[in-house]
Amino acid sequence: MVDKTDIIQGGLTAQAVRSYIDFDGHDATRLTPSAQAVLQSKGVAALWHLLETKSFAYLADEVGMGKTRQAMGVIATQFLRNPDSRVAIVCSSATLQRQWQSEWSEFLRTCYRLLDDRLLDTVNARQVEDLHLHHSLRDFVRSLSLGDARIHLLRYSSFSRPLTFKGKDAASILDDYRSMVGVSSLADLEDDERALCTTRGALSETQKGDLTHALSAAYCRRIAALMTNGSSLGADDEPIPNHPLDLVIFDEAQYLRHTTNFQNRHIAGIFRRNVKRWLFMSATPLHSKASDIRSLDTYLCRQPAHKVGENRALEIPRDCGDCQYQTFCSRMTWQLRAQPEGVRDVVPLLPDFMVRRTRTYADRHNRHYGKIQYRKYERVRYAGSNDPFLSLTMALVQKRLVGVLAGKGNRFRLGECASFESLSTSVGRLLGRKKAHVAEPAVEREYEAVRDAKQGTKEEPGVSVDRTAIDELNRSFVDAMNVPGKHPGTQQHTTSLPHAKLNRAADALFAHSLAKGSCQKTLVFVRRIDTVEEIRDLLNVKFQRQLDQRIETWRSILMQPALGANGKTPWVKDAFWETGAAGAMDDADEEVIGAERKADEEAERESMKEFGSDEPSGAESHRTAYREAFDLPYFEALKRAAKGGRHGMLVSFGSRLLSTKDASRNPLRGFLLKRPEPSEELVSEANENHWKNNAARWLRFLRIVLGSERFDELSTDPARRWLFDGSADHRDDAWKLAALQLCVLQSMRQTDFLVDLFILHTHLNRTPDGATELPEKLMWLLECDRQSTEGHGLSTYIDNWKETFRRWIEHFDLIVDKCLRSGAAVGWEEIYRERVHLAFRQMSPVIGRSSRLRNQNAVTQFKFPTHPNVLICTDVLKEGVDMHLFCDNVVHYGVAWTSGDLEQRIGRIDRLGSLIGRRIERFERVEGESLAELPRLGVAFPYLDGTLDQFQVERVIRAKIVSDLRMDLGKRKDEIGELDLSTFDDDESIQVAAKGDSQHADGVFFPDSALAVVAENAAPAAITLPDGIRRKGSDERVPATQAVNSASESAEYLPAFNCLRVTRIVPTGPGVSRLTRRMLDTAMGVLRLSRSAPKDASIVCTEEILVPGACSTGRSLSVALAEGDQASVGHVDLEGFAFDQRANTATRQMDMSYAFASRERLSGKVILESIGDDFLLLRTAICSLAAALATADGHNLQRWLAAKNSGRRWGYLMADADTVWFAVVVSAASGDEAPLLTRLSQEMGRIALYYRPTIKYPDEYLEREYRARTAFPALAAVSQAYGGDADLRVSRLLKTLEEGKISSMKNVDLQACGNLLAGVQGWFCDVFDEVLAALYEGDEDSSERPLQKMPLVLLDGGILHLHAAGKEHFRIQAYLDLNGAIRSAHVISGPKVVWELVASTTTRGKKPELQLSTFEQLPHALPQVWEGEAANGAAAFASTDEKYRFVVLYHHPAAWQTARADLLEAWKAVKKKMQELSTFQRKGCRDTLIQAVEPETVP
Repeated sequence: MVDKTDIIQGGLTAQAVRSYIDFDGHDATRLTPSAQAVLQSKGVAALWHLLETKSFAYLADEVGMGKTRQAMGVIATQFLRNPDSRVAIVCSSATLQRQWQSEWSEFLRTCYRLLDDRLLDTVNARQVEDLHLHHSLRDFVRSLSLGDARIHLLRYSSFSRPLTFKGKDAASILDDYRSMVGVSSLADLEDDERALCTTRGALSETQKGDLTHALSAAYCRRIAALMTNGSSLGADDEPIPNHPLDLVIFDEAQYLRHTTNFQNRHIAGIFRRNVKRWLFMSATPLHSKASDIRSLDTYLCRQPAHKVGENRALEIPRDCGDCQYQTFCSRMTWQLRAQPEGVRDVVPLLPDFMVRRTRTYADRHNRHYGKIQYRKYERVRYAGSNDPFLSLTMALVQKRLVGVLAGKGNRFRLGECASFESLSTSVGRLLGRKKAHVAEPAVEREYEAVRDAKQGTKEEPGVSVDRTAIDELNRSFVDAMNVPGKHPGTQQHTTSLPHAKLNRAADALFAHSLAKGSCQKTLVFVRRIDTVEEIRDLLNVKFQRQLDQRIETWRSILMQPALGANGKTPWVKDAFWETGAAGAMDDADEEVIGAERKADEEAERESMKEFGSDEPSGAESHRTAYREAFDLPYFEALKRAAKGGRHGMLVSFGSRLLSTKDASRNPLRGFLLKRPEPSEELVSEANENHWKNNAARWLRFLRIVLGSERFDELSTDPARRWLFDGSADHRDDAWKLAALQLCVLQSMRQTDFLVDLFILHTHLNRTPDGATELPEKLMWLLECDRQSTEGHGLSTYIDNWKETFRRWIEHFDLIVDKCLRSGAAVGWEEIYRERVHLAFRQMSPVIGRSSRLRNQNAVTQFKFPTHPNVLICTDVLKEGVDMHLFCDNVVHYGVAWTSGDLEQRIGRIDRLGSLIGRRIERFERVEGESLAELPRLGVAFPYLDGTLDQFQVERVIRAKIVSDLRMDLGKRKDEIGELDLSTFDDDESIQVAAKGDSQHADGVFFPDSALAVVAENAAPAAITLPDGIRRKGSDERVPATQAVNSASESAEYLPAFNCLRVTRIVPTGPGVSRLTRRMLDTAMGVLRLSRSAPKDASIVCTEEILVPGACSTGRSLSVALAEGDQASVGHVDLEGFAFDQRANTATRQMDMSYAFASRERLSGKVILESIGDDFLLLRTAICSLAAALATADGHNLQRWLAAKNSGRRWGYLMADADTVWFAVVVSAASGDEAPLLTRLSQEMGRIALYYRPTIKYPDEYLEREYRARTAFPALAAVSQAYGGDADLRVSRLLKTLEEGKISSMKNVDLQACGNLLAGVQGWFCDVFDEVLAALYEGDEDSSERPLQKMPLVLLDGGILHLHAAGKEHFRIQAYLDLNGAIRSAHVISGPKVVWELVASTTTRGKKPELQLSTFEQLPHALPQVWEGEAANGAAAFASTDEKYRFVVLYHHPAAWQTARADLLEAWKAVKKKMQELSTFQRKGCRDTLIQAVEPETVP
């Protein structure tokens, strides 16, 4: 464990960045860093330089160049600068949040090189800091309040409307707001918050909206105060945040460009002036126009929102000219608008704060090509001129559209007209409108909601301008197509008007990506939500037709004499789906089907949790006309039935392909599966042979797919030996091979290749080479030469499938890292057993993604070499996801609004590591040759010829080229001029020359001030590592994150506090088992109650100790507690702490005014106590125990506390003294613990304020005022003067007092004696008070009790005496004999406490004044009238007279320290027996007291 040394000293160079971040990954075999690693290290160095000098930076590298990885490098650098850093990341979607989490784990696992206890543990390389995902601002508030998270991960949509209210009037809305904030009454709200709700009665929707936004703004101000621990007034009376956020990162920063919408107002309200460093990230900083970059001023401005002296709001750029903070602000608005020379172009201003590099791909000869060269922007013209029906339809549509636009001044937004995409109408909408006398159905959104629109504008229409016209046209068409005279009630298929663009585009997509098992993938973007389903269903219809044709080809093949059929047909022509079911329907592996059904249900729950909707993720809420009009038997054959129903015809066969228990029942005989453990399989000679044969089958499969030459090459490559060594054992390589084989099998199982396997298994008895087993039949099919199948049309199909299998084998590590491992440290066994199965769920040849279709596996599966081959989506996938592994073709079927959106779309497949990049890497070009053969990334823009669609496509392409010239070549507007697309042929790539441009060597935009830190030989070349930090070894890997409490003992470094968190599950045994049992039985005590494991309901007692700095502790907390309870602390030299007379210990009163739910009643008092000499306890009250029990609704208090403690990184809730506390135990370290105690006390008050609103009735059960127990005085000071054992030292002091020789004592003797006696007196009085309170069972205020404690009396021999006086049905007295003056053979020797309890035999009637025994009447002086004896260090006696019952107990003072809780319970039990039982159970009372005092023995 290390200290808080700032490791980043002075300037940070790119070489120094590479000394702690390996951007190539640890597994890379390069001796020198790659060009990409150098580029990314330069990016981190330049960004850090800007953050240090300007406090903000903009990373604008092109899409797919690793901006996220560079941002993570900046985060790592921030934690090297300060381990106590706090970071916030804001990104665009939940999908991107999960990707950030995944990539962060992968970054630490593969790139981060230091074991520093800041990000990676120095002991076991475990990940220390996670990215804490927040789905809402309320999650963010919770995390800030609890103080566990250091890196927060939010999304923009959380800021749009932080709060929603159900109330209809201002009063109820304000009360809802009070509840959300967590205060108990409206009076606890701020004055300006209460002032917002002045309207009485019901509110209009507009008024409610305005009030909601006003309260949301107030809520955000509270978040800002919570995030910074409030603010203080500076020298000029400006509020300065006490603890500003260290770093905030805005991914996809183009979302910030509309500064007036509610989302960005709230962002500014939370972060503006409250952040030290700002990092903006976007590949499209000029997303829609050049002025977008001016938005930075709103967030970076450090001036107060109101000009106090001038009584007006801050104005930009008016107040920017002489601003004292101009070094830390972009001042873009002022530079562009307020300069004397007038409006300037934004491009020359960008290098001051922006880092932008363009992406290039290198060929075999290391020649680099930019996107302007390798992208092929292609306008695809579609027209219906060759089809009369299409021509007539499109002409009619254009006529209707002209009429619609005439009423809008012939103005429309890009993509706003539905008729440019299709003429279809959802069946539900169409049929709903056909019903007579039924109101129009509710208008549904036709486009995705925009998350970054301007406020008060409709940038994204919910309904297209021509939708009504299309619906009317479709309705009339359907009416005309209905067959006259059809009987009522007879089902009619609903069809839709044909659309030239839709139908022709579907034909092109099918031919490119689906025909004959194509390996080519296409990403299609549309604007209309309905269009996703229309294209998907149209392609599925075409896919079904193709499959039916292939089935007929199979029928012809199987009828050949060589296959033994002799012309006999295996099934009736065109009736495969009816007769094919006669095969294996009754032989399903229900265990496999059940597991898949369970996985589907789990994924469905996750989808609903993420998207917050009751609609299933795969819901077909809109059945299109194509699905209504055509049967799709292949898709029906894959459907699993509900329990007890009948599965689709392929389900049973597919399920048995995964069966491993009995290989003989598996059609593939277990081929491509890992052999199960002996206890999990059916043992037979046949099965043994099958498993042995599968190893040889795999090698044959490899040779067929790879070819002999590649097979031999890989077999001699040490890095690929795992492919050939088998999967029979439990080596990592064996599990890796098993995972690959399972992926290959699932690729067959979850695609239409399953039909081919079904035919081979069911209808082919024997191959020409005599094979009868399905694995050999499969090999025969893959080995067939083209001559044997060419005439039947299967050769291309088989070749494409061999290529699919080859891609799995060649790129398996890449696929796993991007799709299955998802950045986490997951082993190959888990990938095989769980992740592969989940990833292949709900696979389909064509898949759709929109806000209505939310298949969670869509993106993952699109990165597979197999299905889906076409992914159709709206802009829900335009950013934040990678889909580049096997796709190099994107179709903008519906145009994007802006060039920025267009670039984001293309960037899903154009990024480093993409298919186009790998194709260019293999490209060989002779110098001087043209680029005609250069592999191209297809970027298609289909349009309808002769329509406004052609206009908008040309407009989009023109804007995109202008954007490329500005952002990739640094061109100003006046250098570009007007572009004429008519000079480019439709079928050519649009090439733009950049001759004569002198681009910056380090990028298009790069700050000159950062050139020194990225120079080749810039110093320092590496950061200097302090003691305790080391670089990760080559064999060290980041393990999977261990769950809290999963091990009996663990240690975790908390960099925020520079301390070690040590946890131990408390064992049972001598001295601790009683403590553990009491904690588990009553939940009372200082230890932490936790779950034994995250999914285990059992509760365990856990020690949690924070060890400061580099100290260590070997002492057990539970042992220390067994030796004595926590006790008060007197004078301490700690910042803010002082002795509190009422609490009887040191306390610190914290200012909680900044806390989110601050209130007057709950103070921020933090109490400090000691546990022996080794530990210190900090506690702060949350609520009374009664309130906690009411909140738990009668459930087990132990489980309630354990649930609250679940997942807490430090500190925990505990119950003690009728109060629930938040507590932390710190190891004493000779003063080194002082900074830790101070820091913890600052956090604890806020944490308690968070927990209190979670209690249902906090104000109905008021917690008692807590008073710390006085510790028995330590004798160390006396030992200095006298020596000898403790008893002797005490005796010597008391003897001196008794003999009256005080005058002969030295001053040091008098001081030691005085301190000792004062401490003893305080301890004795507190003990007596606790016993008396226990006998009253806490029901009354101590001042109102009939019995009152009388003053302390000093008797002869130094014996102290206390007793209670008054009228009551019981009475108590106690003696403290530290000198051993009470000597008797019948009682214990040495120092002792003597108790007597006298009680009447009833608790009713008039209360008597009971008589106590005199000192001379107690058992040590008059044993003959008492029953009892000494046993195990204590002595108990009982006696009685005519009216009353007496019990006396002798025990050592130390017994109170070790058995206080048991003694208190024992006295209550004895009192009950004395008063409520008709017969005085003398022995029972004595035994109860003896058992409470005596040390526990273990058999």
